[in-house]
Amino acid sequence: MQAHVALPTAVDEAYTYEIPSEWGNIPEPGRRVLVPFGSRTMAGYVLEVEHAAPERRLKPILEVLDETPLFPEEMIPFFRWIAAYYLHPIGLVIQTALPAGLSVESHRVVVITDLGTTALREGSASREESEILAALAHGRPTRLSLLKNKLPGASTEAVLRRMAGMEWVRLENHLKTDTVRPLKVKTYKAMCLSARATPKQKAVLEYLWERGETSRPRILESLPGCDSTLRSLEKRGWVRAGARKVYRNPFGEEYSISGSPPLLTPEQAQAARVLAGAIQRKKYEAFMLFGITGSGKTEVYLEAVKSVLGEGRSALILCPEISLAAQMEGAFRSRFGDSLAVLHSGLNPGQRYDQWMRVIHGKAKVVLGARSAIFAPLEDPGLVIVDEEHEQAYKQEDGLHYNARDLAVVRARMSNAVVVLGSATPSFQTYHNSVRGKHSAIFLTERVGGGVLPEIQVVDMAREKPGTRFSSVLLKQLAENLDKGEQAILFVNRRGYASLLFCIKCRTTVECPHCHVSLTLHAPRSGHGEFLLCHYCGFKSSVPKTCSVCGSKHLVTMGAGTERMEEALSELFPSARIGRVDRDSVPTRSKLFRALRDFHDGELDILIGTQMIAKGLDFPGVTLVGVPGADQSLHFPDYAATERTFQILSQVAGRSGRRNKPGKVIIQSYLPDHYCIRHAKEHRFHGFYLEEITQRAELDYPPFCRLALVRVSSTDPIVVREAAGAVGDILKHASRGSRGVKVLGPAPAPIGKIRNRYRWHLLIKAADAGMLHACLDECMVRCRQAVRKIKADLVLDVDPSSML
Repeated sequence: MQAHVALPTAVDEAYTYEIPSEWGNIPEPGRRVLVPFGSRTMAGYVLEVEHAAPERRLKPILEVLDETPLFPEEMIPFFRWIAAYYLHPIGLVIQTALPAGLSVESHRVVVITDLGTTALREGSASREESEILAALAHGRPTRLSLLKNKLPGASTEAVLRRMAGMEWVRLENHLKTDTVRPLKVKTYKAMCLSARATPKQKAVLEYLWERGETSRPRILESLPGCDSTLRSLEKRGWVRAGARKVYRNPFGEEYSISGSPPLLTPEQAQAARVLAGAIQRKKYEAFMLFGITGSGKTEVYLEAVKSVLGEGRSALILCPEISLAAQMEGAFRSRFGDSLAVLHSGLNPGQRYDQWMRVIHGKAKVVLGARSAIFAPLEDPGLVIVDEEHEQAYKQEDGLHYNARDLAVVRARMSNAVVVLGSATPSFQTYHNSVRGKHSAIFLTERVGGGVLPEIQVVDMAREKPGTRFSSVLLKQLAENLDKGEQAILFVNRRGYASLLFCIKCRTTVECPHCHVSLTLHAPRSGHGEFLLCHYCGFKSSVPKTCSVCGSKHLVTMGAGTERMEEALSELFPSARIGRVDRDSVPTRSKLFRALRDFHDGELDILIGTQMIAKGLDFPGVTLVGVPGADQSLHFPDYAATERTFQILSQVAGRSGRRNKPGKVIIQSYLPDHYCIRHAKEHRFHGFYLEEITQRAELDYPPFCRLALVRVSSTDPIVVREAAGAVGDILKHASRGSRGVKVLGPAPAPIGKIRNRYRWHLLIKAADAGMLHACLDECMVRCRQAVRKIKADLVLDVDPSSML
């Protein structure tokens, strides 16, 4: 018997290992096994088990690490598809899918011996040997990699081998085990009801006798102060102590929803019937749910999940942001109770592990989460929902560059399931597929409760006083809103106090020393003065008094971020209760939820925020939305910049007037006649689509082609240019005979340096996915070899969402 095992290394194929003949239980696909790999020992994932005559002698599996598989066998074709499409090793694909902390591998450690300690004390070692012995003198095993970092030098390993020969040190393999494990709690069970028990003991015994085995935390919660009583009962043998696995509760912060489900509107009911019919057919079908903001898409999702559970199948719901997942948690948990599991990065590793295992053991049939929840180990999913499917947050930008929305369609197809792509501003890919008939379309055109879409007014900032942050129209509307006791949102898509520090004399900006971006000025915090921060690498510095280029003292700030907007509004409306939501003000999940809850409950009058507040959230008291810098994102060097600007304007506008009070939106722009702004004002998605799709067709950009972005980076600007040139030569030579493939570049990336690494990129355009992958399959191995030889790094991003 042999097993094909995928290892989490940069190797595309699985390795074959022998299953020891004396083993009674054969490791099933989906389990992790401990295997030798070169000089290391590491955990791999069983993909397949077969009985076959090996072509050569195989290494044996050392140990099976899991009691049950970590993912169902039917997910393996899904993992293989991902590995092939994104050209990413399958072992690393599976490692990305699993909860963090589930990894076992060996590492080399060095330990000093008694002979080594004597040599160090007597001074009989050479200088290099003494340095190593001194670093090991504490007596604890030290990782070889840490020792080499501490004592850099090409000869360190050779010296260690010589010292091991003299028995001054020992080189050993140590296993690094899982960092997350099941949580166990102590339990107690009453064995008898004793007449000799004291009143306190009697109360505890009767409590346990009625309830059976009960966890210690639950007992202490019901009978405070009985800890010593439990210990005395255990000593007497009247109760028996035990332990059981429990799940860590991830529902600590949520929007609670109570009461019976609301009556559906006719449009919602029709949408639910269409989806229920498709679910009953038990075959792959894709739907675009195009519902305007406030039209009640979540209720349609809930009805669809109810339908799929009625068919005995499971459901997966994806949200782009943790804040949106938190808002939906309350609705889904109130409807489906303990059948719900949540999976997103807001959970700690233990909570995430427990939620994963609940799904594995079939205790949760509904999974709600952010993009990584696409890998949830559900058996027989019959429904996959992607809420706000247009969001860029579904794209993973490091490691495995997957798009969870696209994988949702693939997983649904492989599972004969229904996939629902919901949005008020669909992505061009989804809308184009609907127009072409690849996806069926469901429309929700009315707001729940009789509300209407807000009136949008565009203010031409060229007619306002130069340097004005808030137009007179916006200030007037804010004042009126406050007088009426209604709430307002200000969308500012820039963190910090000012976007940059600018020298008037030599016209240079203060840049990050590690990145080709300007440093953002942040206001004083908790007793600390102003500081400059790089939002790409985290570099932080004090504010200079003079220009580092020309020595001028005339440094001025330009561009206003959320901090300056908050300060300015506080001065203009001193009695208003103003809050701010961005990554600086709410760095943790709990602080984010607290800020959103405060605003939701009416404890704030004005909320200023970035994209974190722009979509999906339902604030019933908001009747005014202001967008001070609406056209900033139009100037991004990205073919999809106009589409994203329209989406964010429409989404943030949709936060206004979601109940019976009419809403208003004030958009400030220096380009009021731009077709993106014009169509956003009139809530005309289809009109915007027609204008934008014409330009996409002329320039041959998605959805009329498929893209792959190759990023080359190095700490040396000359090396990165040479490496990018070598990659360009290989790609252009391969595409020369194909009419359907174009290679653009190489060229410096729009942000030419990040974290001390210089960046160049090449863009590959292909008429379809088949042509794109034919080119990539032929070239990428040679491209990686060429880049490695020059000592640079290469990253391949298939279907990139950002060109930066």
